[in-house]
Amino acid sequence: MFLCNICNRKRNGCALEKVRAMKVGNGLTPGISMGAIASKKAKERILELIEAGVKEGAKLILDGRGVKVEGCPGGFYIGPC
Repeated sequence: MFLCNICNRKRNGCALEKVRAMKVGNGLTPGISMGAIASKKAKERILELIEAGVKEGAKLILDGRGVKVEGCPGGFYIGPC
């Protein structure tokens, strides 16, 4: 999710709280907002894109790159960034 610096703080804060409340895990489990990435290759590509954005000056308000999901040690997960 991208929050641009043009948006006002009130709107950003509201969106940020909603993103913070997202739960990462098995997408078939009730209450889970974000499931696994489809493949290792897809996860690696997403991580490359996040890193490219950071190198170009993007600021991560949340960093879900190292998210761990209990019971799914081999899953391909990325939390909100």
